[in-house]
Amino acid sequence: MLHKVRLGEFYVCPAYRGAGVGTKLLSSAINYTRNFDGVQQINLTASESAAAALHLYEKLGFQTWGVEPNGIYYMGKFVAGHHMILKF
Repeated sequence: MLHKVRLGEFYVCPAYRGAGVGTKLLSSAINYTRNFDGVQQINLTASESAAAALHLYEKLGFQTWGVEPNGIYYMGKFVAGHHMILKF
């Protein structure tokens, strides 16, 4: 039984940040996922260096359940990855 969905890459171009685009896109993805029979949660990993993204995920109900040191390679260096979950 499919019980969880993993959200992959999620990116908003700098020109559109602060206009609510990220909130609308992520909300649409969450609502779409809720229609899958048996799905009870969405998982994702967010870069520690992406404070705005972490804030957005938390605003929409995601919670960090673990932090992986050096979990993401970004812009030539390793950063922690925040493993997050949204339960329905």
